[in-house]
Amino acid sequence: MVPEHSRDDLRELAGDREEKRTGEAVAAKAADAILSVAGALGATHLRDRYSSTDGVTLAKALVHHAFEAASIGQVIENEALRT
Repeated sequence: MVPEHSRDDLRELAGDREEKRTGEAVAAKAADAILSVAGALGATHLRDRYSSTDGVTLAKALVHHAFEAASIGQVIENEALRT
C-alpha cells in the first residue's frame, strides 16, 4: 500500500497539480515542437531524450521499474521510460 503523501507526490509528478502552470505548458509544447523538427532532420536521439513524457506513460514506467530487479540502483533515462 502506498502512503497518502506518496500518492500526492506521484500525482504531482504526473502533472495533476492544483495550480495552473501556463508557462511550463507553453514551454513544453514549444520544446516538443522544436525537438520534433530536430528528430525529422535526423536528431532522433536528442528528440527521444528530451521530449515530454505524459503522466500515464510516466506512471506506468515508474511502476514497472519499481518492481524490476534490473532497475535497482540504476538511473532510468527518458528514452527507457517510453519503451
